[in-house]
Amino acid sequence: MCAIFASQPRGLSDNRSILSPRGREFPMKKTAYPTRRVLAIALIAVLAMGLVSCSQPAQTSASSGSAPYGSPWISSIFSDNLPDAAPAAADDLYLHYAFDYAVAHKDAAHASVAEDARGELQAAVTAIVKDGSVESPELEQLRLFYNQATDLDAIEAAGADELKPYLRTVLDTKSLDELEAVLLSETFPFSPWIETNVSAPDMKSTMCVAVMPHMLFSDAESGADLYRDADNDKDRAAIELLRSQKKLPVEADLWLLSIAEDDSQAAKLANSMFELESSYGKDEDGQAYRNAEYGAEARAVRFMTFDELAAACPNFPLRETLAKLGENAGEGAIVMYPEWLSSFNGVWTEENFELLRTMTAAKILRECSDFIAPSFYANARAKLGQDAPTADGFAYTACDKTETFSQLLAKTYVEQKLGAQSAEQLEVLANDIIDSYIDLVGATPWLDAESREAIIDKIDNMALNVLHPDGGYFDYSGLKLTPPAEGGTLLGNYLALKAHNDRIEAALVGQPARASATWLHARPTLQNCFYDAISNSINIFPGYVTSAVYAEGMGTEELLAGMGFVVAHEISHAFDYSGSQFNAYGQPVAVFTDADVQEFLAIRQKIADRYSTFEVLPGTAVNGESVSIEATADLCGLQATLARARTIGGFDYEKFFGRLAHSWTTLYSPANAPVLLLDVHAPANIRINASAQMVDEFYSTYDATEGNAMYLAPENRIAMWGKASS
Repeated sequence: MCAIFASQPRGLSDNRSILSPRGREFPMKKTAYPTRRVLAIALIAVLAMGLVSCSQPAQTSASSGSAPYGSPWISSIFSDNLPDAAPAAADDLYLHYAFDYAVAHKDAAHASVAEDARGELQAAVTAIVKDGSVESPELEQLRLFYNQATDLDAIEAAGADELKPYLRTVLDTKSLDELEAVLLSETFPFSPWIETNVSAPDMKSTMCVAVMPHMLFSDAESGADLYRDADNDKDRAAIELLRSQKKLPVEADLWLLSIAEDDSQAAKLANSMFELESSYGKDEDGQAYRNAEYGAEARAVRFMTFDELAAACPNFPLRETLAKLGENAGEGAIVMYPEWLSSFNGVWTEENFELLRTMTAAKILRECSDFIAPSFYANARAKLGQDAPTADGFAYTACDKTETFSQLLAKTYVEQKLGAQSAEQLEVLANDIIDSYIDLVGATPWLDAESREAIIDKIDNMALNVLHPDGGYFDYSGLKLTPPAEGGTLLGNYLALKAHNDRIEAALVGQPARASATWLHARPTLQNCFYDAISNSINIFPGYVTSAVYAEGMGTEELLAGMGFVVAHEISHAFDYSGSQFNAYGQPVAVFTDADVQEFLAIRQKIADRYSTFEVLPGTAVNGESVSIEATADLCGLQATLARARTIGGFDYEKFFGRLAHSWTTLYSPANAPVLLLDVHAPANIRINASAQMVDEFYSTYDATEGNAMYLAPENRIAMWGKASS
């Protein structure tokens, strides 16, 4: 699922999966796709997540003029379209359980059970950091940085003074050659145009560097949506809304740089930079590959020698940049969606020098904005309609934006808040779901023996990074920051953290492939889960394990409906339109035989067609093709979870469905409606109801018959695994 990236965020940002085509965040965010320096994932702010919608009267028919089954619940997540009373579960399973929450939050611009629980990790680890109750060399360094970041007056007084010499060095260049000389200098601690991760071509290979462009405007959730051209008014409105919100912080950056003389000039500069970035950013469009012919996404991951990289992008000193970063060992690098290399090469010209120079400074400032000038940070947030941070909020964000301390915050949460028993329980749950998944595959009539064997082999070799990376968190014991009494500054210590993480990355190059490598570039504090195809791994971030889906002492039904469904959903991504293009070792070999691919594609098309009957805006249906990957994972995840439930005596299905609907309870105002059209997930109510319509347990639990709004005739029910509902 989004990665079910996804999740998540909704707002979570630069968290992208290492280089795998399947880095997705869990539900609440937009799919976190391959490769931006912090995994992504995440699942959480309306924009990140994109699950917003618009109002329409109840019972409105679809654009085709005929109301499909379920039309009464199509708009039940819109704040201005709630009924007077909760519907029966057989008519609207989702709203039957979500109604009280929706009524209580109908005046909010956006609300969800997941969002409400999002701050639990932050609250828990902040208390531990501040009270000093837990000691370790690593936590001592984190406390130093955290306490330094709470001194807002000192940070405000310093402002951007410490950063200005670097910016001035950039802005004083007079030619592209001079700019390149600055970027390649060993004393210049930034790489504003190229990002790197450490990955592997597959799990039978050794680790190598993965290369991607460093984007100023996009992040893991919005991605290429910002850069693509809209072919209709609805999509155009959604894209423009995203663009306006992404440009605001950049315009604020330009003010801090004192490059812009007024608001108008700042806006013009931002527009010019966006236009230039769009020329190559659009080529990082994973969605285009996911909608292309079967097999295209597997071919999008390429290993290129350093000579091939240099030849593909001769204008930019790519090889020299990797050498400066210490990541030029081995024979070459991995590139995802390599078309961006030639388009990026086309903009790195003397003709664009002045704009490239300004963008370089803006990129550096964007990277450092969480460590300088709190008032500037607060003003930028205000323009996005967000509250100014408290001292603790500013400090936590500063820590969390560093890969090193984000790892340590997550590790502390697991060890001190969740505890070993919870971690063990979730790992047992994940293995139970895997066993049920194997049983389902074995009972699937359309699979031939070869496909079945390949699928089971992939499941058997799947790595479970549940709450921690396989093999444990990385070793940061050698980290040593400079305290304020010795002249240490927040920005200076951030740069030290960044260099420390880069050294760990460089040391991994040439080592055997590791399924845990995705976590090195991640912020596991994010409310995010995802499946990674290259490492064939399920990744459950500590930030996702909140009271929305898990609590100590939770009953079996609630546990399966919460974390069980999440795990099953992510496993399903290993066999969706994208994940099934890779085998058990992350190699570009489909798990389906040629004949079974056609069977699989036919089922996928049925799912896409079904979702295309649901409206998200008046007269505008869900884009079934765009949401089909996530819709498939939702359906398969529910099938697998219920397969496990059938093995448990006395299982309470009503309690299960109630918890499932509660976990996904979400409410949107019409104001953010356009963004919903860009999301790779259907709205929460459709995700729950459309999946439930396909399984026998829904009908038997709620006595749903032809007279009920959610009833779907048996011949129209769809199953990927096992047999269709009867």
